[in-house]
Amino acid sequence: MSDDALAKIPVEMRAPITEVGAILCELAEIYQEITKADDFIEKYFGEMWNDETTNGDKGSADFYQMLNETPEEMEKVTGFCSMLISCAYCVQAMKEYLANNKEPTNLAWVYVCEANHWRYLIKHIIINKRLLHNLACPCNNPLK
Repeated sequence: MSDDALAKIPVEMRAPITEVGAILCELAEIYQEITKADDFIEKYFGEMWNDETTNGDKGSADFYQMLNETPEEMEKVTGFCSMLISCAYCVQAMKEYLANNKEPTNLAWVYVCEANHWRYLIKHIIINKRLLHNLACPCNNPLK
């Protein structure tokens, strides 16, 4: 489900599961755009779903620790790490939602918010790379 499709669902009818669906669709699209592979859901979401230790907070903490220790290396993997952290929070949101008889608990919504945060980080990275590419090419530079 894309953000466009999600926007057609009235807010009062949305649940963590619908939000997670939109996030995962976008992560899969970004992954396919970058890698030309269409196995993000099976490869990453599926693996995380089956792993009881999947934890977005741990991924986030590890990310910031690596960023502080090796900032030059992190530049290469920030986008992919962001995708995996977002996916981990999606798993946690879905599991929380399903564990509570499909009741949208506060914790499920918190996981959705965190997943969105990391999703928008990867979108920001992609937009900036496209912008920088366009500015580097004089024929595409809207400022000249």
